[in-house]
Amino acid sequence: MPLLTMNDLLALLIVLIAALILALVTLFARSSSRIDMRLPASAMAVDSLLQRSAESGGRILMNFGSGFAQSAELSSLVGLNLQRVILRRSFNADQPAMAGVGEGSLALLSQQLSYTLYTNALIPEGPHAENTGLSGLGPMGNLAGLLNSVPEAKNAGMIMHGSFCPEGLLALDLASQFALETISAASDITAQAAFWPMASHSALGEDYFASVFSDRPARSVTAVLKAADWLRILFCIGLLAAAILKVMGEF
Repeated sequence: MPLLTMNDLLALLIVLIAALILALVTLFARSSSRIDMRLPASAMAVDSLLQRSAESGGRILMNFGSGFAQSAELSSLVGLNLQRVILRRSFNADQPAMAGVGEGSLALLSQQLSYTLYTNALIPEGPHAENTGLSGLGPMGNLAGLLNSVPEAKNAGMIMHGSFCPEGLLALDLASQFALETISAASDITAQAAFWPMASHSALGEDYFASVFSDRPARSVTAVLKAADWLRILFCIGLLAAAILKVMGEF
C-alpha cells in the first residue's frame, strides 16, 4: 500500500475541515428559526433583472457558452438550472426568454427543458425553436451568434452563464453600448477575469454555482453558501500564514 505524501495529507485535511464546517453550519441552520443568509450579488441580480424585464416588457437574452465543445465538464450544465428558473418565472412575459449555446448536446438539452416546462404549464404553444437552441458551433461561432442577437431592441438584459473564452467580453462590451444590464458567470478563471470589468454583475469563484438560486433559498442552500464563506476565510488565513512563514525562512 503506497504511503500518503504531504500533499495527500494536506488534501485530506482540507476535505475533513470542509465536511466539518458544512456539518456544523447545517446543524445551526436547522436549529435556527430564521434565515439571514445574504446571497451573492450575481444571484440577487438575476432576480432583479427578472422583475425589471417583466415591468418593461423586454426579453432576457441568455447564452450558455460552448457547452461540452471544449471539455465535458458538469459545470456546463449549471446554466440549464438557471434557464429553468427564468422560464418558470416568465411564462406570461411579453417577450419569451431566448437561450443560445455553442454545442449540439447542450442545445438539445436546453430545447427539451424548455419544451417540458411549457408543456407542464399547459402552454404547449409556448416553446419556439428559434428561442432556444444552437447559436453557433464552437466558442467563436457561439460568440458570433450572440453578437448578432445583442443589438435587438426587445432585449431587456443579458445573462452569460457557462463555459466561455475570454473573447466573450466583446458581447459584454456591445451590450454596454446598448445600455443592457449584463450578468456574467463563467466557469473558466481567465474568462471570469476578462468579464469582471465589463459585466454589470459578475460571479467569481464558487459564486458561479450560486447564480441559479432565488432570493429565498432553502435552508440547505444557505448552509452550503455559509460553509463556503467560512472556508474562504480559513483558506485566506492559511495562505497568509504560509506566506509569513515563507518570508521568515521556515519553509
